[in-house]
Amino acid sequence: MPLDLNNIRLVTFDVFGTLLDWRSYVEGYFPSKFLHFARLSEAHQADKGSAQLSYASMLKAVAYELNPGMPAAQLDRFADGFGTAPAFADANALHDLRLLAQLGCVSNSDMTHQQDAQRGLGLHWDVCLAAEQLRAWKPDARAWDAALNHVTRELGFELSQWLHVSAFSFYDLDPCRQRGIHTCFVPRPGAGSARDAELSNPDLVVSDLFDLVSRMQAAKDGPWRYRVKATCVDGDTAENFLRWMRYEHGADLLRVTGCAEFRAFRISDVEVNCEYLFTTRRALDRYLGGVAQDLRKKGREMFSEAEVAFERDETRLACQGVSRKKRDFA
Repeated sequence: MPLDLNNIRLVTFDVFGTLLDWRSYVEGYFPSKFLHFARLSEAHQADKGSAQLSYASMLKAVAYELNPGMPAAQLDRFADGFGTAPAFADANALHDLRLLAQLGCVSNSDMTHQQDAQRGLGLHWDVCLAAEQLRAWKPDARAWDAALNHVTRELGFELSQWLHVSAFSFYDLDPCRQRGIHTCFVPRPGAGSARDAELSNPDLVVSDLFDLVSRMQAAKDGPWRYRVKATCVDGDTAENFLRWMRYEHGADLLRVTGCAEFRAFRISDVEVNCEYLFTTRRALDRYLGGVAQDLRKKGREMFSEAEVAFERDETRLACQGVSRKKRDFA
């Protein structure tokens, strides 16, 4: 079945090498030995019996082969901290992508690695399938069959609604294609080559994750920002209006299908900007043509035209957050 990005409801990712820069992490411990690490790691993961080990144990075994003289505590730090590998810069695009679909991972890792990865990426997976749950390592058929069963039978997604993104043909794109899972190739240093991806015939090739988001946004026609500017008669009315928005109207908005975010900004003593983020144009139109009328009526029952004047506009968002950093409360 041809890929229809408008129909995609779940986007899963390979993590190490696709979202996180494992090469820089490995070379921080073993300078200039990444390719050797990759070969050893692949050999260990090809051993079906070794799948009974935790991923951290496998990493420790590989690290020991790379440097038998490495102290045990440093071996532990390398293996246990694998999920703290730095994210590629375009991983920020995931914050925009999650407005358009649920996000998840299918990863050779332990759950502790995924907990660290989620902290580093600043998000929570809707679907987290690590080797610890799959009981096998990619590209083993047991791993992908377990992932397929979980997504389609247990979670209820159709194959046409699932897109898997990876920089690796052998581990991800090939076994996905064999099972009818839609695939997207993104090039990464230290991963599969563009030639490898061409041979695996992915449904979609993107230059980076921002490119993927742009294509998803175009296909789904979203997200859209709906803005209401409220000009109040005085500061006390503005305070009451904000209180009503926070505790009543905002909660009503977030119960509307397709409304992903609600925010209110006080831009002066008497002016308040309220922004609603809808995932698609269709969701915004459905709101404007339906429940919006009832909610506006409730607003007028609380605040007369003499007390609060409204201006409304709507804008399609190209990108919500190109650059993000850790919060600083200083």
